[in-house]
Amino acid sequence: MTARFSFHHQAVWSKANVYGIIIAKGNDTLDLLHRLSTNNCNTLQVLEGTQTVLTNEKGRIIDIISIIQCPDCTMLLTSYGAEESVLQWIKKFIIMDDVILHIATSDYKMIQVHGPQSLQYITSFSGNSLLHLPLHHCTVSTVESCKVYIIRVPALSELCYTLIYSSLDISIDTFFETQNDIPFLEDNQYWIMRLEAGMGTYNNEYSHMYNPLEAGLLHLINFKKGCYIGQEVIARLDSYNKVNKRLIGIKSEYPIIRDSIITHDDKEIGIITTSCFSDTHGHIALAYIRSEYAFQNDTISFELEKQPYSGIINLLPFSDES
Repeated sequence: MTARFSFHHQAVWSKANVYGIIIAKGNDTLDLLHRLSTNNCNTLQVLEGTQTVLTNEKGRIIDIISIIQCPDCTMLLTSYGAEESVLQWIKKFIIMDDVILHIATSDYKMIQVHGPQSLQYITSFSGNSLLHLPLHHCTVSTVESCKVYIIRVPALSELCYTLIYSSLDISIDTFFETQNDIPFLEDNQYWIMRLEAGMGTYNNEYSHMYNPLEAGLLHLINFKKGCYIGQEVIARLDSYNKVNKRLIGIKSEYPIIRDSIITHDDKEIGIITTSCFSDTHGHIALAYIRSEYAFQNDTISFELEKQPYSGIINLLPFSDES
């Protein structure tokens, strides 16, 4: 069994496939993305970034993307595996705009450093002070003759930085692989901890089945900006409090299977979207349920091998006290 890492007083690093990469060039790039997505992004300066949601005409999620304004291009970080669908969606709306896009995931490698001491570790590694680096913003360092983009990203615990560098470079990999003071986080443990943090994944929690309000992405919606694809639907749902589903956590003594139907008093109220076993919390899952049933510690039922089992609602994120 993979050891569970404590984030107290340390940092860990991982190589989990977290992002796809699209490189965009052209004078109209930020304006186009601003017109297509939920958050304000047309005023980004060099090395600034933001996170936003691409939605379709029904206000449903296509993907959550981070937009990083690099010195010579705009870098879009998509969900891993979503690059092609995001690329094709954006291309639908390029008419006379000066925008050129290409998928560049294979051109880069990525490492993430997590935990309270990640700031100290990355500052020492890069030689740059990152103390005041805002979320989604970027700095560029040269390490072992390799250009490294360092981006502060949403964290599993306290702080997290993503390093992006050329796929032809091996020096960064070697550096981390030979460090004895920073443990490596296996992929399966990374995804367990992501679920514990309440972070959904592409095609599970974040898909055309759900809208950003249901997915708990209110913080990525700017209600003061102009129109974007899906804006009228999302604004109406918010104004009239018509958000019928909510993304929540579930804990149980029993294994929980993805796509299991959730019931309460024999009424179907939701569906399991992701599940795993956590050393800390036991059997846990992310699920969408009807909003009127989304209360902390309420009991629900789900099926396992056609038999009903009980679980407890846990509002996200999962915590050691919950």
